[in-house]
Amino acid sequence: MMEMDPTQLRVRVMMSFQRALLGVVTPSLRGVSVSWDEHRIRARFVYEADDSRHVELVQETETQVLADFGAEVVTDFAIEVTPNQSTLALNEGEVWVYLRREA
Repeated sequence: MMEMDPTQLRVRVMMSFQRALLGVVTPSLRGVSVSWDEHRIRARFVYEADDSRHVELVQETETQVLADFGAEVVTDFAIEVTPNQSTLALNEGEVWVYLRREA
């Protein structure tokens, strides 16, 4: 990835996800967390239920992010199923790029 300070990289990742998530957020998506460094972008898509259609939506998002970064980075996008009754928590180094409001 071209040299950029941590703030610039954060803005670039967050803006990429803002664009990539357009049209792929479903009612069952509870949250999307992201972590990154100069060589890798990781994303965790947390759904309230298992559904095979989620794989396609996550792959679509990953493709959009890759289009913004190209061969500069490797991506690692994962799906996690966490029932609505469970509290969501970030893993070390993650930030939320999407978080559903839950009562």
